[in-house]
Amino acid sequence: MVIDPRQRRRDRHNACFTARALLELPLVAVLPLLVHCLPAYSSADSRVIDPPDPTTSSQLGRIVTSLARATTVDGSIIGSVPGEGKRPALYVAGERGAISQVEALFAGTDVLVRNLGPEVGRASSLKLAYSAFQKGSRVLAALAQALADNHGVGAELLLLADQRSGSYLSEPEYVAETAALGWRWAPELAAAADELNSVGLPGQAIAGLGEVLDMWSGSRDNWGTPQEAIEALRSEDRRG
Repeated sequence: MVIDPRQRRRDRHNACFTARALLELPLVAVLPLLVHCLPAYSSADSRVIDPPDPTTSSQLGRIVTSLARATTVDGSIIGSVPGEGKRPALYVAGERGAISQVEALFAGTDVLVRNLGPEVGRASSLKLAYSAFQKGSRVLAALAQALADNHGVGAELLLLADQRSGSYLSEPEYVAETAALGWRWAPELAAAADELNSVGLPGQAIAGLGEVLDMWSGSRDNWGTPQEAIEALRSEDRRG
């Protein structure tokens, strides 16, 4: 596994990440270390370790170039921690032989290995694309609920949201969860915005949502109420 140098400067000395940490990051894995580290994914150890910054395709390209003599597997994990019927997916991209070893590593486990082909970068890009929608939609829902509540029409907004299946608007409890996890999600949206810009697409909206998540950095892993999360965003300086 390739460890970001900045990670070491923040005293993150762990070369192997636990299950919960792996679920939150696009990872770049040099195969021998991948084989060494990922068996811990099935461990009962549930410590949450700060994930390294997400990897954009341009950053990944530089990593692959610097490791020209190594076999590199690009991967990202999407889904919940295994258990109670939940089966996260490990998306991988790279040489067929290397992918086969990863598939063998997780054979018979609750982790589904999905091969995205030989092009390194696909797995990390999939993670960023999914994060842009999943995390971004939660931030939009939180802002919509805050605006409606401010004008006394929060209940009506929920009624409207109930008419659409699978809407975060209909589940205001997600606001508190979004605030508690914002410190982990903000870097993902920043990387997704950079990725959009790198391919000629506008990344400003996603970058702005990432900035909102960053405003919740003081609520790190603090599972308060939705109302407390909304108040953390409020500022007199923004009043017109």
